[in-house]
Amino acid sequence: MLAELAQRLAVPPPVPAPPLPPVLEFYAQAGAPEGALYMDGELVGWVPGVTRL
Repeated sequence: MLAELAQRLAVPPPVPAPPLPPVLEFYAQAGAPEGALYMDGELVGWVPGVTRL
């Protein structure tokens, strides 16, 4: 009887949140690599010839 009561009172585990879409960032600030392109905070490459967006 206690096992049945425990099952009725048990809280279901939380559903994990869906993953967020990747964040694309571009930096053209003094001291930053010119045209650096980042995704989720990691450098993925440079945009050639571009210093500002």
